[in-house]
Amino acid sequence: MTYIDEITDRQRTLLFVLIEEHIASGQPVSSEHLLRLGGFNCSSATIRNDLVKLENSGYVDKPHTSSGRLPTESGFKLYAAHVVDRANLDDEEKSQISGALGDIRLGILDVLKRASEFLSDETKMVSLVTTISQPHGTVNSIDLVPIGPESIVIILVTSDGHVENEKLNLGFDLTNLSLDSLKTRLDIILRGKKLNEIDEEFLDQAFERALISNIYQESIKRPIIEFLSRLRNQQGAVVFSHGLRNLIENPQFSESKRLRAFLRARNEEEFVNRILTDLSGERSKVRVLIGHDNTHEDMHKLSLVFTNFTLAESDQLGQLGVLGPTRMPYARIIPLVDYIAEYLSEKLGGRILLR
Repeated sequence: MTYIDEITDRQRTLLFVLIEEHIASGQPVSSEHLLRLGGFNCSSATIRNDLVKLENSGYVDKPHTSSGRLPTESGFKLYAAHVVDRANLDDEEKSQISGALGDIRLGILDVLKRASEFLSDETKMVSLVTTISQPHGTVNSIDLVPIGPESIVIILVTSDGHVENEKLNLGFDLTNLSLDSLKTRLDIILRGKKLNEIDEEFLDQAFERALISNIYQESIKRPIIEFLSRLRNQQGAVVFSHGLRNLIENPQFSESKRLRAFLRARNEEEFVNRILTDLSGERSKVRVLIGHDNTHEDMHKLSLVFTNFTLAESDQLGQLGVLGPTRMPYARIIPLVDYIAEYLSEKLGGRILLR
C-alpha cells in the first residue's frame, strides 16, 4: 500500500534523502542530520513537522523516543518505484557490462552464468538468472562432425531453429567408422520426432536399425544416447544463482536468528527454487518485492528486484534479479538489473547460438 497523494513533493524528497542516508549508514536518521545535509529551503521546525507527517502516513517509523527515523516497507516501496521510473546507467557502465558478459557466441548458458556472477560480484548480494524453457519443436536434422581422431561434435537442429551441440570424446579411433552413413540413418529415424518422444527405449531401437555393424557400435551408441536424453530432460527452467553467503553474512541479519537459521538449513538450490515461485513471467518492467510483498514468511525481511528478458523470438523468457535485505541500494541495483536484462534481450533474443 502506498500513500502517494497524502504527502507533498518536499516531504517526498525528504523521505528519499532519509532512505538514502539510512541505506548508507544502517542507522536511524535524525532531523538534525537531515538539516545538516542542506538542500532544504525551510526551517528545522518544518523538517520536524514533515517527518511527523511521514510517520503518520506510514512511510517512516521512530523506534525510540529520542532516536531518528527509519523507513518502513511503504517508504522503501515508494522510493523503489521512484528509482524504477528513472533507472539508467551511463555509457561507461554499459561498456563494462558488455565486457564482463563476454562473447555471446560461446553459448546462451555461458552468458547467463556470467551475468549471474557479475550481478553477485557488483551488488554483494544474491543473484538469480533463470531461463523458462519452452518445449522445442521437432527434430529437423542431426549431424556428426569429426574434430579429431577420437572426438566428434553432435549437432541437433529443431524445426523452430533451436540448435544444441556437444563435443563427445569417444576414446577410440574413428577411422573405420562411417560417420556419414550413421548420421544419415539417425537423421531419417529422428526427423520429425519431438524431443520428449525420444526416450531411452526409442533410442535403443533406433540404434539397432541405424548402426553399422562394427566393433565400435556400442562405444559410439552410448554417448549419443546420453546427449539426446539430456536434451529431453532439459525441458524446464535452468537457474544460475551466486552469492548466497553474501546474504547469510549480511550485518542486517545479525540479530535475526530465525532468518539466519533458515538460510543455513537449506542449500542454495532449494532456497532459489522457493524464491522463484514469487516471480511472474508476464511483466517486462523491473519489479521490486519488498518485505511482505514476498509470499514466504521467511522472506519478509528481504527484497527482490527482478525483471524479464527475451531468450528467443518465441515466448521463451528468462528472468534476472537480485535478492538482498530491504535496506539494499536500490538506486544502484535497479538500473543494473534493468540494463543487463535489456542487454541479454538484445544479444540473445531470437539468436541461434551453439553451446
